[in-house]
Amino acid sequence: MTTTKYGSDSLKIYFCYLCSLFQVGILYGSAVFQSFVLSGSCLVFKMNIRCARPSDLMNMQHCNLLCLPENYQMKYYFYHGLSWPQLSYVAEDEKGHIVGYVLAKMEEDGEDNRHGHITSLAVKRSHRRLGLAQKLMNQASLAMVECFQAKYVSLHVRKSNRAALNLYTNSLGFKILEIEPKYYADGEDAYSMMRDLSAFASDSKTDSQSENLEIKSESAIVSQC
Repeated sequence: MTTTKYGSDSLKIYFCYLCSLFQVGILYGSAVFQSFVLSGSCLVFKMNIRCARPSDLMNMQHCNLLCLPENYQMKYYFYHGLSWPQLSYVAEDEKGHIVGYVLAKMEEDGEDNRHGHITSLAVKRSHRRLGLAQKLMNQASLAMVECFQAKYVSLHVRKSNRAALNLYTNSLGFKILEIEPKYYADGEDAYSMMRDLSAFASDSKTDSQSENLEIKSESAIVSQC
């Protein structure tokens, strides 16, 4: 992973971003941090999903470089974090290592057509098939609704990425709007996709309450083993 030297201007940006996240933590505390236990047949993973912090940005970029061909400069992560600090989340293991993230933003289409956009989603190979990507996406979508009254969320995905397409369509309820030819730098086409969020907030609150009960029960079982 490359390192970046921060000048005085970058330090000011870092401080402003830190302050904005502190305010978000107060105003949006119920959704900033989520702890849960994932158990498989042989392994138990204790994971946290929380709002991204300034100190997470380089690790998010590193995760991106490991997982995806679409990469971004550090200033692009800062742009998302400064503009929409409520919307980007990370998944970390019990040692505090970031194993996944979602980078999200809002699109400016007027008050009546507010919608969010998923810029990037990645989970390290060692922690895939645990439901982390779905949890990250749901958390970002809920934040879009609660903080910005988003009507829907959009994203692009490579036509060849069958695993991601399955997640978006079957697990998250995205629909394909159109094919955008040669959307990616290497010339591959992209599916433009959309997820309706009109009923998401109430459904997610109900699911979150049920999920919390399940997590407590599962944690108790794990602690007895």
